[in-house]
Amino acid sequence: MLASDQIINHAAKFQYMYADQVKTPLVLRTPMGGKRGYGPTHSQSLEKHLLGIPGMRVLALHHRFDPARVYERLLGDAVSTLPTIVIENKLLYGEKASSDALEGYRWFQSDHEFPVSYMHAEARPDATIVCYGGMLPDVEKAVERLFMEHELVVEIVCLMQLYPLQKMAILPVVQRSGKVLLVEEGHGFCGFTAELMASLYEMDNTLAMQRVYSHPQHIPSAKPLELLVLPSTDRVVAATLELVQ
Repeated sequence: MLASDQIINHAAKFQYMYADQVKTPLVLRTPMGGKRGYGPTHSQSLEKHLLGIPGMRVLALHHRFDPARVYERLLGDAVSTLPTIVIENKLLYGEKASSDALEGYRWFQSDHEFPVSYMHAEARPDATIVCYGGMLPDVEKAVERLFMEHELVVEIVCLMQLYPLQKMAILPVVQRSGKVLLVEEGHGFCGFTAELMASLYEMDNTLAMQRVYSHPQHIPSAKPLELLVLPSTDRVVAATLELVQ
């Protein structure tokens, strides 16, 4: 956040302000997320403050798409690309990227430059969970539990590009079930899932939707308290059950 003036008021705006005479081929990597006991400042998810700024792109990496491919695309056309912030959840630094899926599911990628990832079920889904970044592992565990314990088939949509929002790539997938749970690690007030919910509702007001997000307070360093504040597999399972009732 110390660099926000240079990012928001300079990098994102110079090309427009100077009539294409100035370009800012910036790729900025920044960590986010908790569950490592780093406390109120270093465990925050602040990406919502960087969304919706014209002239800037925001990506969130996840473990079902190789980050090396993301950076190859970003750095390969850096002279022409939008200034881009890449959000990396700290828990994923120790993970290996793979396309492994739960039994009965398969991962698919959209044809966007920075694709939307879909975990499709062979059977018709009872619900769909939309998430991004470091919430994907918790969501995958929740989907497995929902099937094993409650015989519910739940599909996953995992976004990489948070802004500009690829909403038309999301809508037909969530319409398969008509029941959508939106999950983010950050605070819910004015959060990404609030904007996503509004966007989906504007396109289809028949969708039943619910959100899971961090409780609106500082993140404790003590692990038991930290886990109570942040979204979890248990909360995703409970919210999905409530949604499909």
